[in-house]
Formats: sequence, structure tokens, C-alpha cells
Amino acid sequence: LGRAYAMGVGVTRDPAHAARLAQSACDADDAMGCNDLGRAYADGAGVAADATKAFTLFTRACTLGDGDGCNGLADIYWRGTKAVPKNRRRAVELYATGCANGGAIACYNHGRKLARGDDVAKDEVKAADAFAKGCELGDGRACADLAEALADGRGVAKDEAKAQTYRARACQLGWGDKRCGKR
Repeated sequence: LGRAYAMGVGVTRDPAHAARLAQSACDADDAMGCNDLGRAYADGAGVAADATKAFTLFTRACTLGDGDGCNGLADIYWRGTKAVPKNRRRAVELYATGCANGGAIACYNHGRKLARGDDVAKDEVKAADAFAKGCELGDGRACADLAEALADGRGVAKDEAKAQTYRARACQLGWGDKRCGKR
């Protein structure tokens, strides 16, 4: 219900009410509620922006098993803040944890770090695996990157037919590339 109010899906958009609902859920040890409240504090949506509170809430969400919470926490470590020093190795670990816990965006981010060798050993096979999981979980960018890996034979056997299938899936999921026919 909190997410519905946060996005205005089926109800009038009300970020402050969404934050109150997320707070109640988090108080009851609901991992998704902690993540959603962390995102509200990170973005200043319905509450005053507070990076320290966002960090604490993403930590709690991740500890409770929310993949998106791990991704939010990883993003903070990747960039660093006044209160949290940049720690990219920790960020990469958290992206992996988030992916293992079902966070589609965490899978995409982990795959990107592995594919590029960003503060982790470059591993195109593991990158393709992360993109595949992210795609399966519904991240269009992960599908697009898997399609490119398949087209180029990076980390997986080259297979243009499968690449086309994953490009189509990326487009269905809202990937905004010109190959999707969007302007």
C-alpha cells in the first residue's frame, strides 16, 4: 500500500503518507518497508532528505534480506557521503548480496561492475549470470546488457537469436534505447 501511495498507483500520490506506512512496516521488521523508507529519506520524498537515516534504513533492510535495500546501501558506499566514506569493494559485495536476495537492480549493478572490472576482478561469465538473473527479475537494462553479451560472445556463447530475444524483453520492460522504437 505504501508503494501505491509513493507512486500514485490506484490512489492519489501522497509521498508523506507512503513514508508513514513504510515507517510502520519497518517498525514491524518488514524489510521492504525499511527499504522504502530508506529510499524516501535518500530522495527526500514525503520526508526531509537525510542521508544518515537512509543509510541506517538500507542497512536494516539489507540485514532483513531485502535485495533492493542492499542495492541502496551499495549505492551509498559506491558514492560515499559526508557520513559514510566511499568503499567500493564493500559496494560490490553488497550488490552481489542484493542480487542473491532478489534485487533486480542490484543484479544489474553487480553485472556492470563485473563486466567492467570496477573495483572487482573482471569476470564476463559472472557478469552475464548477474545480467540473466536481473533480467529474470524484471530489470530491462540487465536484459539489454545480456543481449549485448550474447551478441558479442562475452561471458556466454555467441547467439544472435537469443540476443534478439533479450533485446525484445528489455524493450518490453521499458528499456529506453532507440532500438525499441521509442523516441
